[in-house]
Amino acid sequence: MIRWYTPGFKAEIPYDPNFSPTGYLPQFLDERDPRPAAEQFQANYPFGGWSPMQGWRLDAETLVIRYPGDPPFRPVAETRLRDERILLYRGAWVLVLQPSGSFEIARRSCIGMTHGACCLR
Repeated sequence: MIRWYTPGFKAEIPYDPNFSPTGYLPQFLDERDPRPAAEQFQANYPFGGWSPMQGWRLDAETLVIRYPGDPPFRPVAETRLRDERILLYRGAWVLVLQPSGSFEIARRSCIGMTHGACCLR
């Protein structure tokens, strides 16, 4: 399980799947596992693996993501897994950012999160 932080790595977010914006996400990534984040989500996430959705745009400076017809999304939490940066957005969107600037975004279910910010629409 890896630690998650507020955007900009300003403060650690305590693990509490019922009240934390990260829900159960910390359980699906392990620093001791040599696989990249997408592969770990695929193997460890019991509600659908990792299925990236195309069409997103990322502002590399602000880390705001945009999808046609939707309002902009700002990150609510982030972590690192070796050289990958992983960001969580409202609506349960998860972005895996590579050092090259390439990225994938997939939706993670909010199952188990009764008050998590990830579930905010």
